[in-house]
Amino acid sequence: MMTDYADQLLDFMYVDRPKVASFLAQFLSEGLVEREETTRETSGSRSGSVGLPSAKILSLLGISAAGERTSANATSEKLMKNPEWAQAKALVQYVDDAQAQTSYSGSSIGTLQIVSGNLSIYDLTPFRKAASNRSLMDAAVEFVSNNPSFFFEEIKEIDRKIGELEDSKSRNRDTSKINSDIKKLKDKRKDRLENSPNFGRLLAEGIAEFARQAPFSIIAMLQSEEDIYWFTLREESLLHTQGDTILKYGFDIEGKWSVACVVDGEDNSSKEHKLTDFGDFGLSQLPVYDMVRGVVTVSRNLAGRPSSFRSLMPLVVYRSLGPLLR
Repeated sequence: MMTDYADQLLDFMYVDRPKVASFLAQFLSEGLVEREETTRETSGSRSGSVGLPSAKILSLLGISAAGERTSANATSEKLMKNPEWAQAKALVQYVDDAQAQTSYSGSSIGTLQIVSGNLSIYDLTPFRKAASNRSLMDAAVEFVSNNPSFFFEEIKEIDRKIGELEDSKSRNRDTSKINSDIKKLKDKRKDRLENSPNFGRLLAEGIAEFARQAPFSIIAMLQSEEDIYWFTLREESLLHTQGDTILKYGFDIEGKWSVACVVDGEDNSSKEHKLTDFGDFGLSQLPVYDMVRGVVTVSRNLAGRPSSFRSLMPLVVYRSLGPLLR
């Protein structure tokens, strides 16, 4: 059943403006209006009937019930109109109409849909920002330097043996051999560390560079009655401050939210995954291929879409606040 959004007041959480414009521009051969400038003659006594909100709301906007800006004398005024939010609403209406008029058979990949349910948002971008913080990286270097056993299994084992020998001194009168063994272990420990003097800095810089280049995004999941959808959000398209949202809700946003979207990934949990054969292209012989594939696999396993989730490309994330007051 189609929904008439013309009389609905929508609360937009996310609008992918370039994507919304790219869809709507295809309806107009001359292109989509980004900003409209109009000039008109106004008068405090002009009247007319237009579909506008209540007189109380209009008065707050400086507009008469006839749809004109109130003025004691007739004047010429210039108006700058921003159609951005009307366009977002128009796209929501189009997607809803398209979904109601289309029956899906088989895969729904590449279809316009509106999915509704419980929304969760996880912002992973602070990992990338933290990696660019020099003070934090220096602190990581210092930690590695002061705690080599945390990363070196061999150093960890040497420290364990030294600790056992130190404890055994209290149970032995002759500690000369124990001291000799401890000295040998400490010399071995020193030798291992001196063979990799830059390990701490190299490790910290490597981790920081990986974090800067890794595809950490703002991840969202929407659980409908039938499926769980995984998608990412562009930070510049969000209409709320993510920090405020986390403080208010945590990760799970209360209420029912809807996403006008393009479905672009199915549940692959039951399918057999096979590596693509690049032999014909000679790529299988390149060591960099395995390295890149390994990085991508690690990144997706760390923060990517689970195979059992469907995925979508969000255009507009919104909720309805009820009918517009007329």
